[in-house]
Amino acid sequence: MYRLGCKTGFTLVQTLLSISIAVALAGIVLVAINPARQFSQARNAARRSDVNTILNAISQYMIDNRGQAPTGIDEVVRMVGTATSGCSIACGIQLAQGNVLQNQSLAHASWWERSFVAHAAEPITSSTERTATKVLNATAYPAKVLPGDTLTLTVTLEDPKGIALVTADMGGIETVSLHRIQGTDTHGTWEVAWGVHGTEERKYVSTVTVMNRQGERVTVDIPWVDPPPSGWISPTAHTDPNNQWNNEVNARDGDITTYSSNVYGGTGYGQYIYFSIATSTYMDRLRINTDYLDAHIANVEVDVLINNVWTNVYATGSEAMWNNKYVVVPFTPSYVTSARFRYNYAVGGFIYWMYEFQFYETTSTYSAPTCATQAADFIQDVAATVHGTITSDGGELSEVRFLYGTTPSYGSSTAWVPGIATGENFESFLTNLSPQTTYYFEAQVRNSVTTTNCGQLTFTTKPPAVGWISPSGTSDPDTAWEFESSATDLNPATYARSYHAINAPVWSSFLYLTFTALETNKVRFYGRAGSEVDLADVDVYRDGEWVNVFEGTFPNQAWQEVSFTAGNVSQARVRFRAINQGAGFFFHLNEFQFQKSSEESAEACLDLPMLEPLYYASKPEDPLNGTGLRTYYAVRKTGNNRINVYACTPELGEVIEVWR
Repeated sequence: MYRLGCKTGFTLVQTLLSISIAVALAGIVLVAINPARQFSQARNAARRSDVNTILNAISQYMIDNRGQAPTGIDEVVRMVGTATSGCSIACGIQLAQGNVLQNQSLAHASWWERSFVAHAAEPITSSTERTATKVLNATAYPAKVLPGDTLTLTVTLEDPKGIALVTADMGGIETVSLHRIQGTDTHGTWEVAWGVHGTEERKYVSTVTVMNRQGERVTVDIPWVDPPPSGWISPTAHTDPNNQWNNEVNARDGDITTYSSNVYGGTGYGQYIYFSIATSTYMDRLRINTDYLDAHIANVEVDVLINNVWTNVYATGSEAMWNNKYVVVPFTPSYVTSARFRYNYAVGGFIYWMYEFQFYETTSTYSAPTCATQAADFIQDVAATVHGTITSDGGELSEVRFLYGTTPSYGSSTAWVPGIATGENFESFLTNLSPQTTYYFEAQVRNSVTTTNCGQLTFTTKPPAVGWISPSGTSDPDTAWEFESSATDLNPATYARSYHAINAPVWSSFLYLTFTALETNKVRFYGRAGSEVDLADVDVYRDGEWVNVFEGTFPNQAWQEVSFTAGNVSQARVRFRAINQGAGFFFHLNEFQFQKSSEESAEACLDLPMLEPLYYASKPEDPLNGTGLRTYYAVRKTGNNRINVYACTPELGEVIEVWR
């Protein structure tokens, strides 16, 4: 006989109850073990919720307002709040630099973008995703061509989705394909060499269409011109009867980075180098870019063959006029086939270089110039770069300038700049502007016939900047630098330059950069290093005295940051050292910037009254530090018009940021 047994155990309800009790006890134990960490994690969770609340409110506002972001949101990090005594330091220098911590956990909302298609008084009917393609550079070379020449279009593109196809409409003549010449399909350069045909004397625009691998498209326009018969032309031949020049073709190749060397080496006048063109051409001037040092050259002599007679058109010179820059030499308008050039050496044993020699073809009768004002770019809070193009110089070299001001009648103007020909672009860097102000501007061109206005455009300066900001001016007490404003124009592709002559001192002269005094502890510069330049020297004028803050090696064509003890800084100065004293070359300073923190800076605060109470009941505030005046949340617009919202004081090393 068997006796039945009875097993005992927990019911399902008892089991679940036991687990719940265990979890609760474990939580109590964890809080007891590390309560600070647990509370920090809870506050970070609240911060993630808050930044999403702010971003969702901004997004809904944009949907309701045809894609327009709330007023005041721009590329500068701005604290959400109204603190009259300044904004929180927590979102100051760190985020103003754009240096979001790497390798940290990020609280990301899935990001999206909308491109609204609508006309005034029409409802929004559709939205499309904005293409991720970035056009980093787009050029036509040369910008002035004739039938039979070769026009090269080059575009540099970036797209994480990959570029599938690049084509160009050549001004309505035909459509051609560009091919990748370097890089990858996600970041590379595409190019086409087009044989010019079917053109007439006018301005053209090539429209380049880029399609990525998801079928998204972006276009960019690149202007070029088939000019009327006027402009700078290079000689087609040369002669050097006494063999006193080397590499003569380099003086007529259109490239100022190459040169012909005069190797006479004696004193007094050397022998001529002759330049000629294939057919007799009506011209009224020439220009020369040559290496010239007044201490060793007494003067230069330039003659033009007019009516089969050599006519002297220049027989002097000075270091200020002739050293490593184009010098224009005018003469009586005539039909010309040849010209010649020679040095008069004051001291023997030296070699001098000619970079380029060109004639100016003109017409026998002049007409009014034509031109176009182009859009401003590199717009800052107190500066901007404005552009123009001469579509026709009317047959003679023209002068250009810009009118600008806060009303359509302007009130200010730049200086006239001479020597601009058909098809050439020109620009000016405007400084000492007012933040958050709309400016009217217009290019002007004049020749001996008349002055032509090129068309009025506008731009609006940005709110007062924080983060990296450019100087408001430059100073060159030794007159050793040229194109100085290019070191402050926010464009690393342009540069100020100073020539290092053979056997000159190894250190360049200082270039001074000025700004309204500010508290700072950091500057940065972008310059040319490498085989000819090894060291940079940077001083700042801090608290009323010059202080050396950097002397050392620096990267070529990349930013070098310089930190120092904080103080009131109103100036900086920079110079470079040559590796080889016996080399002739240019020092380059592409950009120089000061860093301005948003700490104690009221303009870095941003009120968003349009969001309350329709899009959120009230401004979210940081759970540990926040108030209505200082929420400790920040917002800014970044690339591709994304809106980013940050938590300024996250704990446990986290970076809390969302974007859309």
